[in-house]
Parts: sequence; structure tokens; C-alpha cells
Amino acid sequence: MSDIKVVVADDEILALNGISNLIDKTEGFKVVGKASNGRECLELIREKSPELVITDIKMPVMDGLTMIEQCVRQNLGVSIIVISAYDDRDYLRAAIRCPLVYDYLFKPFRNEEFFAALQGASGFHKKYAVEHNDESGMALLVSNIFNNDFPSIEKYLGEFFSQDVSLQEMKNQCYGWIMYVHNAVFADNKTRSFDSRRTMNKVFEAKGKEELQEVISRYLRGCCDRFVLNDNVTVLVKSCLRIMQREYDNADLNLNYCANKLDVTPSYLSGRFSRDMNQSFSVYLNNLRIDKAREMLKNVSLKVYEIAERVGIADVSYFNKLFRDYEGKTPLQYRREIMESDFENENEDR
Repeated sequence: MSDIKVVVADDEILALNGISNLIDKTEGFKVVGKASNGRECLELIREKSPELVITDIKMPVMDGLTMIEQCVRQNLGVSIIVISAYDDRDYLRAAIRCPLVYDYLFKPFRNEEFFAALQGASGFHKKYAVEHNDESGMALLVSNIFNNDFPSIEKYLGEFFSQDVSLQEMKNQCYGWIMYVHNAVFADNKTRSFDSRRTMNKVFEAKGKEELQEVISRYLRGCCDRFVLNDNVTVLVKSCLRIMQREYDNADLNLNYCANKLDVTPSYLSGRFSRDMNQSFSVYLNNLRIDKAREMLKNVSLKVYEIAERVGIADVSYFNKLFRDYEGKTPLQYRREIMESDFENENEDR
């Protein structure tokens, strides 16, 4: 597999060379161009066709934000990591609104943060760039899996299986889809693999087109369910997740609260959150609060109403109902089971 091509832009020569050296030392990535301003960076993007751009914000001639806007307008198809020493809300606001921006790092950053951003941006680029390719519908299927868009897959399969072609030809196409999807989505071992070999056996055994369609449909639905988007989360949603992790105990924490903090509309944040996380904002927040509550219930000195307040739920009745919906038991029943289990383990150790 060829290296991910990277262009780096920074007007500070030490930063430019330092970032470039970090990238060249990272397996799977290669710097193909360095620029000291946004205009030079744009020219390099057109010339070198990189997958990834690392750019500063404050640069002469053309700043980083203007360069990013030009990438969007000219449909240059790159993914971008913004690096800046300027912790300014206006710059962050402009950056996170751009669909090409994967992450935003502040100088000085730790090498581990940078390497994580590089790896994530690689998956992010694959996710959004694959739809520009076309290999007999294969890239389209992968793009829909990345976006968890099974209805579009189902529609495509319906059109395919309505064609007047032989069963064997359809089986051959299904084999191709399975191999392509497996290699494109699961072969990097970053996501839990799906049993492609078993599905290929079912394709071989299918007695008719309807049975074959059901087999491939079930396989692709499973791929959608199992694909994890966390490595491909945009900087807007990452910022939202940080707020949720930091303020889950805030009773005012909701979609509108986070949207206001990030200076975007609630509907825009809701759409980006659902796309990147494969679940709604409210479902994620409820899961987060219940996870925190489970940990707190191990502390028998805490009352249930105190735990409810500590996870941002003022109404203890609602907290009890929510906990029961997620766990199938009340908080007190959950605590009792924990205590009984601990007691049994202690007796076994004696």
C-alpha cells in the first residue's frame, strides 16, 4: 500500500521542518511538499495531489483559513489538520465548520497527539474520499458503509437484482463486493472484522436470486452495524464530546447548550454528531451519564438522589426510569447485585 502523501504549511521554518520530520518518521506517511504560506500550499496541493494537509493559521500572503476555503471551493479533495499557537475562538469556529478539517491542534502539542491525529486523518480521508471513485458500485457500497447509510445500499441492491442476468453472474458480483468491502473497511484491523468467508459460502449455496439478495443484504447491513466511526470523528464532534465528558454533571447540558458553546446551530451539530458517532446526541449523553452512575453506585455512601445530581439529572424519578430503561433494573437493585457479587467473591477467596 502506498504512503499517504502530506503537504505541510507553516511560515516558521523550525516548525515547518519539525512537523515534516515527525511525519517522515511515521510509517505510512510521506511529506511531498512544504510551503511557507497558503498560496504556496494551494499550488503544492494542485501539483502533488496529497491526501493530507497540515497547516498553520497565521501565515503571510494567504492565511490558513483562506487556503482551506479555497480547497473547499476548488473541490481539491484533501483532509486537513490545523495547527496553531493562537488559541482563539474565532479561528476554531471557522476551522470546525469546514468539512475537510479533521482536527485542530495547539502548539506546543505532544508527539502522541500529533501521531493520533495523523492516523485518524488517514481514516477520515478514506471515509470521505472513497465516494469520488467508481469501481462497479464497490466504492459506492463502501462509502455508504462508512456513512452507515443502509437504505442507500438496499436501494442499490434492489436495482442490481432487478437486472436480467444469470444467477452465477450475480454471485460473481457478490463475491467481488465482499472482498472489496472486507479489504477496504475491515482489513486494517482497526474495526471489528465481519465474517466475510462464511458469507461467501452462503453466496455459493444460494439457490436463487431472492436468497442471494437476502444473503448479501444481511452481510452489508452487518458491516454498517459493525463499522466504528470513532477514528473518523470530525473536529466539531470531538469538541462536542470533550464538552460532554467535562460537563456531564451539568443539568443544563443538552444539544442546544453544546451548539451554543461551539457557535453552530443545533440542527447542524445534531446532523454531524449522528453521522460521525452512529447515534444521536441524546442517546450518547444518556449512555455517558448511566456509565458514570454505574461507577458511582459502587460507593455505598452515596444516595441515589446524590448520584442522579452528580450525573446532571435533577429529577431522581426520571433518573430511576432512565437507569431501568438502560439496565433493566433500578439503581438500588443494581447496587444490591454488586454488593452480593463482591460478598460471594470474598467468600471464595477465603
